[in-house]
Amino acid sequence: MKKWQDNITFILVEPEEQGNIGASARAIFNMGFKSLALINPPKLSNEAYWFAHNSEEVLEKALVFDDLKDALKDKSIFVCTTRRYGKNRGLFVSPWEAAKTIYQASQIGKVAVVFGRESKGLYNDEVNECGLLVTIPSSKKAPSLNLSHAVMIMAYEIVRHSLTYQKGDFNFIEGWDFLANQMDIETVFQRLDILLSRLDYGKKGTIDMKQRIVINFRRIFNRAGLTNWEVDMFLGLISRILEKVK
Repeated sequence: MKKWQDNITFILVEPEEQGNIGASARAIFNMGFKSLALINPPKLSNEAYWFAHNSEEVLEKALVFDDLKDALKDKSIFVCTTRRYGKNRGLFVSPWEAAKTIYQASQIGKVAVVFGRESKGLYNDEVNECGLLVTIPSSKKAPSLNLSHAVMIMAYEIVRHSLTYQKGDFNFIEGWDFLANQMDIETVFQRLDILLSRLDYGKKGTIDMKQRIVINFRRIFNRAGLTNWEVDMFLGLISRILEKVK
């Protein structure tokens, strides 16, 4: 059986420093993970491999994407790290709270843990892709963590949570349906967009109500994860409603 750690991918969005890329690879490998994805990274240099130290294989096998959405297509749960709060940014949790969701979801589906740029973090449209936002507690005088340090903290918290179940007295898989990936869930959002248009949801002043509803559903689904059965249920429900509001 595939190890649950293999279902968790750590994604670095447009990382800028070679040392941070290499140190992040080393951090996840130290904690038993191997899956690293890079969004628009610089060409890796010897410095990145030097910082990776004994985890060069993680760098060599890292997947490279031009866009975050492409990297998330086969994932069921998206968790993003950010230090910037905002009332429209979704649900914020601590690293240890997020670790529980990540570990449990990794038993039956693929999980992405997303980290932003060293200088700018994640943009709002990238944050909107994520259902769960994590903020690592830090000093008000120095709130921003080094990228690789943040990666290590998240990887450690996930492993620390997993130790609770090491004795095998808890089974997440038996009787569970498998989580749907983002490509399947995207069909639900497309159908929901059509339904909202038929129900005359649109702009109200400066607020696009249809867009806001879709974004909020996206956050809910990406935070909780949907099983294949639930995706079929939502598609069936929306199709029935569409038949009634022709």
